[in-house]
Amino acid sequence: MPKLAKKRKFYGRDKGKSKKTWYSLITLLNRLRAKHEDWGGLGTLKFADGSYYEGQIKNEKDQHLFHGKGKRSHVDGSCYWGEWKDGKADGNGIMIKNIGLEGANRLGGFNYSSYDGDWKNDVRHGHGKETWDNGKSSYEGSFANNEKTGQGEFKTQEAEYHGAFKANVFDGEGTYHDKENGKRLIGTFKNNQFIKGTMEMSDGS
Repeated sequence: MPKLAKKRKFYGRDKGKSKKTWYSLITLLNRLRAKHEDWGGLGTLKFADGSYYEGQIKNEKDQHLFHGKGKRSHVDGSCYWGEWKDGKADGNGIMIKNIGLEGANRLGGFNYSSYDGDWKNDVRHGHGKETWDNGKSSYEGSFANNEKTGQGEFKTQEAEYHGAFKANVFDGEGTYHDKENGKRLIGTFKNNQFIKGTMEMSDGS
């Protein structure tokens, strides 16, 4: 069973924010471990660039393929932890990018993004949740061939959108809420633009 990374010291001006980000990342990793801990038949493959795979392996035509459940870790700290089929991410799994010093921002904090959901043939496909900006922004909903397509929910600290997506943009019926001024746009969107519908202000006008 892979061990969690040891707690690191924090540097830079915003130590409190860095610690908060670190603990949220530890929470994500603990949830990830609990979700995929029942592996069985473990093996380890190490590669010349320093990356490695630990998990279930399928031997086929003199090749060792990731197959079943396992973890693929890269030297920059990024990893995929979940289900595999014939050497590709396929099924349910979590991808975490830019963990550790490689992803540190200018203030010395950690900067990571993650995707927790369905995969097919090495791309995001099905239902899942993507987070970025250290978990402050997110999209949860449908993915098709690695793109946000279908119904979904997009959230940032400044705004929210609930509705239809196509190729990673607002496209179809939906509701957009600007948290700063309270304005809501309800209707039809095309290529991230509001085309028609109603607009509601925070004062009810």
